[in-house]
Amino acid sequence: MDEQQQCNDKPERPETASEWWQFRTRLERKLLIIVIAMSLTLFAIMTYAFFTHITSGNQAPVCMSADCVQTASKFLNAIDAEADPCHNFARFACGNFFAGSNPNATVSELVQSEISARREFERVFDASALESEANDIGVANLRYLYRTCMNRSAIDEGVELLKRELIAPLGGWPLISNNWDEAFSGHSGALNFNWVWFNFISKLQTMGFRSDMFFGLRSYRNYTDGKNYLMVTPPSLGEAAMSKEFRKENEAFLYRTLETFGGDRTKNGYDINYLGDFTLELIKILSKYENATKAEPKLITIGEVMSVTQASQINWAHILAVLTMRRDFNTSEFIIFDTSMQEYIRELQGLLKQTPRRVLVNYIIWEVLKDMQLWYNVPNAPKVTLGQRRHLCIDEVNKIMPLIANQKLAETNPHREQVKKMIIAIREEINTKIRKVKWVDDEMKIFLEEKLRSMKFFIGGKLDGSEFHIDYGQNDLSKTKNYISAILSLKPLTDSYHYDILYNKTTLESTQIGLLEMDASANAFYLSNNYIGIPTGLIHQLYSNTLPDYINYSRLGHLIGHELSHIFSLFAQKYGQHGQPNPLWTNELIDNYTNHHKCLAEEYEAYAMDKYRVELNGSVTLDENMADIIGTHSAYEVYRRLEPAKLTDNLHLPAVTNYTPRQLFWISFARYYCDPQEAAHVLHPHPTPDVHGVASFRIFSTLRKSQRFAADFKCKRGSQMNPLSKCTF
Repeated sequence: MDEQQQCNDKPERPETASEWWQFRTRLERKLLIIVIAMSLTLFAIMTYAFFTHITSGNQAPVCMSADCVQTASKFLNAIDAEADPCHNFARFACGNFFAGSNPNATVSELVQSEISARREFERVFDASALESEANDIGVANLRYLYRTCMNRSAIDEGVELLKRELIAPLGGWPLISNNWDEAFSGHSGALNFNWVWFNFISKLQTMGFRSDMFFGLRSYRNYTDGKNYLMVTPPSLGEAAMSKEFRKENEAFLYRTLETFGGDRTKNGYDINYLGDFTLELIKILSKYENATKAEPKLITIGEVMSVTQASQINWAHILAVLTMRRDFNTSEFIIFDTSMQEYIRELQGLLKQTPRRVLVNYIIWEVLKDMQLWYNVPNAPKVTLGQRRHLCIDEVNKIMPLIANQKLAETNPHREQVKKMIIAIREEINTKIRKVKWVDDEMKIFLEEKLRSMKFFIGGKLDGSEFHIDYGQNDLSKTKNYISAILSLKPLTDSYHYDILYNKTTLESTQIGLLEMDASANAFYLSNNYIGIPTGLIHQLYSNTLPDYINYSRLGHLIGHELSHIFSLFAQKYGQHGQPNPLWTNELIDNYTNHHKCLAEEYEAYAMDKYRVELNGSVTLDENMADIIGTHSAYEVYRRLEPAKLTDNLHLPAVTNYTPRQLFWISFARYYCDPQEAAHVLHPHPTPDVHGVASFRIFSTLRKSQRFAADFKCKRGSQMNPLSKCTF
């Protein structure tokens, strides 16, 4: 088999049942067990429903669609009928789901939504070409990119390819080279950055590799004049980079990589230690920038940037020209370069000044290799299973070709218009609540109403009013030999399109590119420039026209309401309807917001202490907790108005006919947040605090503030789920 043929082959599949099981991820094995268990449950439900339907005459009609049967199975596997829904609704709705003997208690429905989203993308990426796609090189490139990413046999060639395509053109990697030019190892004062730029970073950009080790570029939309401007930003390493565990793992991987590329760790102790010290110092500088109070971005000319960074002697006009693939930059052109960025550059230059050049080269090449680690074999590294690789490849392809990936997936989604109608209906319900808000004045209420009306919808891979197009067919990727060559071939194309956006050569904003990348997840989102996003995978998982409205509105509807409700949050009120600064934003408004919602923050802190004996900051999760409450209550109100008009929505679910449709709305909402991993998440938190409340609190807090819920379950006043005193918004 020649190299080209091998590259086009799909990944080898295990032949025997035992090998097939061995190559499943732990999560895939659990999900398979769930499927088997649910199949048995579904059979029992269908048998029950069949005989119930025969014997019940004209009693409560039952929905017998496949989706209804499957949903009923999930409810039966979760509901603890012995628990009192008016005392602990999370226990009632999720109790059996948490039971140790329940094979379904593996992941929450939220995680299952993410799995479902990737599964839908996999179907698109792995599909055979349709007749209508025969001449579509862009689609062919998409699928070729995915296949080469999944081709594990080609990874063996990665080391030699990176030596040839990356390390050799840069003059070698000092960590593995015994003859790296020591003349470059001295100090060179302020010229250090320019030397690194001209000899390394500019070359990386030209070759198609990552080039944002010290700063990056993004476009910034100035809504005052309606133009896009270039914004210079530092790299983001994340809070995890400061942890000892992260540095230890990074060092261990460096040692394994050195062995892979022919280095000798016993002879490079000095370089390795110096590299670690440099990385840590850079992280400290970046941490200062990330924690600094950011002023609103202001325009500044390139000439002024060169003046304020004069001590650094950095030729910004040339740097920007190379990174944006333009011939030159006029020093009178405006960009965004804020004061905290200026301070970062000064501190960066100070660090570079005292760092040997060979250490800088080691750092730059190591950063690129870390970014490419999936595409070469590293001995003794944790094994990446087939399932994990599939997950990573789907995310990678979405990041590289987001437009065409989402367009193809959107073609498989028939429910986009129904979801749009759902969004509009819930938006109108939330609009009625604005006039009732007690903590803003009338002028701010008008502002919020206008912002809500002008909100843009990104639904199932498409944005209303915008047509997306990138000609991915300019380069025929089938002529490349492997995944690395393919992505290096594509990078100039995707970069040029990004900067076409920047220079107003297209109507598509850079934010919309980001929207498409986010669509690969199963998380709905709201952005500060007033976009709401409902990803394709989420629609596939949570909406069906064969389910009653009380299920669709309790699941997808409450998430839509949550994102729409973010216009009330402190974060969103800082910005106008197009992302511009809000002139009504004042310290008084901040104080009113904080004081009025203090009860919700305190409720969260008390809940965490009572259940887990841990201290959590209720202010961190305040915006999200409030969005849960407003969004879910709004989705319920819309459903109630639809209920009388749609007789089919009175259909019960099979085997759970003892609950009314309105009660099933609340049960379905709670089922979405049944999380068997909640305790682990609380007691062993991620370094970056989660802005969302713990799952059981989202059920507890949302429902106990609803008089509708209390009426539907006949909860007495003063009960746990219907307290005498409620937080109001």
